[in-house]
Order: sequence, then C-alpha cells, then structure tokens
Amino acid sequence: MKVRSTALVICLAFCLGLPSIPGTASAQTDGEKGGPGAGAGSGAPPYPGQPTRPTQPPPTVKPAQPAQPTGTPNRALAVEWNRKGLRTRDYQQKVLFYTKTIQADPTWHIGWGNRCFALHKLGRNQKALPDCNKAIQINPRFYQNWFTRARVQAAMKNFQPALGDYSKTIELKPNHYVAWNNRGYCYERLGDLQRALTNYTKAIGLRLNFAIGYRNRGLVYVKLNQFRRAYDDFTMSIGLDPDKAIGYKLRAVVLGKMGRPGLASRDRARYRRLGGR
Repeated sequence: MKVRSTALVICLAFCLGLPSIPGTASAQTDGEKGGPGAGAGSGAPPYPGQPTRPTQPPPTVKPAQPAQPTGTPNRALAVEWNRKGLRTRDYQQKVLFYTKTIQADPTWHIGWGNRCFALHKLGRNQKALPDCNKAIQINPRFYQNWFTRARVQAAMKNFQPALGDYSKTIELKPNHYVAWNNRGYCYERLGDLQRALTNYTKAIGLRLNFAIGYRNRGLVYVKLNQFRRAYDDFTMSIGLDPDKAIGYKLRAVVLGKMGRPGLASRDRARYRRLGGR
C-alpha cells in the first residue's frame, strides 16, 4: 500500500508539472549549460518501466567565422592610395594621399617612407623625421628608408646622424652612387676632406657621367689648394652638363687662382648668359 501511494504521488507530480521529488531526474532549463546527456529526452535514465530509446547524437555545428575587426590593415586599399600619391606632382596632395595610405595599412613601411619624403620636399623636416623613424622600425632592411632619413637629417644640418644613415644605405645597397656622393658631402661639412674626396671619387666611379660628383670633388680640391685638379673636375662637369651655370662660375674662380684672368672672364660671361648672378 505504501509503494502504491508513492507511485501515485510521482504520477501526480509528473502530470501537473510540480517540482520533482528529490532523487528523481528533472528536465534541464533553457539557457543552462550542461554536458552530453543532460536533461530529459537526452539520454537521462528512464523512469521504471519506460522503454529505452536510442540516443541521437547532437548535430554538428560549424563554428562561425570571426568578424574582421575594425582597423584591420587593408593592404590593397593602401596600395591604391599610394599609387594616387605617386601620380600627382603636388607634394601637398602627396602628403594627403600617403596619409590615407598609412590609415589603410599602418603596418606597411612604404606609406610612412613616402610621406616622409613628401614632407621633406615641402621643407617640413621636423614633421618628416618621425615618419622616417617609423618606416625604418617596420622595415630596417629597405635601403630607401635610411636614404630618405639621411636626406632629412642633412637638410636639418644634423650631419653626424646623416652620415650614419648614408653609411647604412651603402651597406644595404653598395652601388648607390648618390648615397656615396651625399656621404662625401657630410664628411666635407664635418671637416674630413680626405674622406670626402674618397666618397666623391667612389660616386664618380659608379656613375661616370655624374656631373654633380665632379663639381663636388672639385670644390674639395679648391679647399685643398689643388687648383689644377679642381679645374679638371669643373671642366668635366661642364662637358657633362653644359647648361648648368654654376660650373662656369666655379671654373672661373679656379682660373683666377691659376692666374688666367682672360679665361676666367669668359667663363663669368657664360655664367651670366645662362642666368647666373
């Protein structure tokens, strides 16, 4: 009789949805987390006399792909903005386009390096320097980043740091004749004329028609009172670039030092005809 009463209570509780009696299985509420088999109808032990049904495996749910976070570098967009910067000759516009390049992909050193160069061409070297630093930080193996920063430093008359940057440029690209020439200029400004000569000579050796290299080396020869060698270099620069007025002016100075006033006067006249003052 006692067993029959207990069975009746269980039956009434089940049918009316009353709280389960301690020791019996209960359905899992929505939103709860549980392991496999938790809850009614999911493999929980059946009531006495209930037929056992085969357990259905849960359906395989493919994990959702994470959404692309805001601010993720977009290299394709950065390349497009960079191209626009390369196409224009307006350096103010270049700065704007290269800023867009950086915003699209701040991990791409090209945007930083190009904006550095554009700011340098506008004479905004203090603004340019942090961009150069960032380009080098991202890609220290790209020689152009070092070369651009060297130009910025030299324009600010920071010749010692510029010297180091030109040296790094040459280390990465040994046949960069402009870097050799510019490093020679830094040595010259720092008073090391022999190293300046060595670097100018190397630049000329790498590019035999480099008129600027001959002019620069000629100026060092003037400082060393080697006027005949200076005359030869200035004459070579005039032959390579006859429409450049400065070559005639420099040679006129040397001819005066060599006691050739007539030839010096003729070169000064050519200098004036080409717009020199």
